[in-house]
Amino acid sequence: MSKIMDIAFFSYNDHQDLLVPGLKQAIKHVPNFRDVILVWDDYRRVAPIDFQQVEQEVGHKLKIVKHTDLDPWPKCIGEWGWIKQQLVKMRCSEYSDADYVWICDGDVMIIDDPVLFIDDKPVLRYDPRIRRAMNYVGFIEKYFGITEFDPIQNWVGSTFLFDTEICRKIWSLCLERNNKTLTECVVEAIEQKTNNFPFSEFDLYGTFCYNKYRDKFFITKIGRAHV
Repeated sequence: MSKIMDIAFFSYNDHQDLLVPGLKQAIKHVPNFRDVILVWDDYRRVAPIDFQQVEQEVGHKLKIVKHTDLDPWPKCIGEWGWIKQQLVKMRCSEYSDADYVWICDGDVMIIDDPVLFIDDKPVLRYDPRIRRAMNYVGFIEKYFGITEFDPIQNWVGSTFLFDTEICRKIWSLCLERNNKTLTECVVEAIEQKTNNFPFSEFDLYGTFCYNKYRDKFFITKIGRAHV
C-alpha cells in the first residue's frame, strides 16, 4: 500500500488503566502505519497523566493531541464528552497529514490484524443487525442535503478508517451549505433539542462515502476481518 496511514488512539482519564495495553496491542496488530497519535480528552481533568511515562511503557514515539488544542469547545459540546470526541475524530486532517487515519477508541483491545484494506480499497463496514437511528438521517438530510440513503442499516465501528481528504470535504460542504461549521450545526441540533443523539460520526462518514465515493471503498458487513 503506497498510501500513508496514521493511528489515532482516543482516550481519557477514566481509561488510563487501559491506555498502555491498548496502545501496545494496536501497535502490534495494525500493519503499515506511520505515526501513533494519542488523542487525549483533557476537558475533564480528573487525574494527572505523564505522557512521557506512557511513551516509555508503550515503547513507541507518540504524538500527543489534546481536545483543547483543537477548539475551546462550546459548553454544551464539552458537557457531552462523547459528542466532542466524535467531532475530534472527524477533524483528523487537522492533526494528521496522512492519507488515512485509523481511529481506535481507548477501551478497545486489538487482538488481530483488523484488515483495513481489501483489494487495495479502504474497508467500510456496516452492521445489518442494527437499525439506523432516524435522528442520524434527519441530521444528514438537514445539514448535508443527502436524501438518498443506502439500504444498509448502520455504519459502525469502535475502530474506523477515515480518509482525511473526505473528512475535509465533509467539513467544507457543511460550511458551504449552512454557513456553519459541523460543530456549530451539532450545537444547533442540541440547542433545538432535536434529539438526544444529534449525529454519529460513523454514520455521517459512511453515508457520505456511500453516497459520493462508493466505488472507492470495499464495503462489507461487520464480522468479516474486523474488531
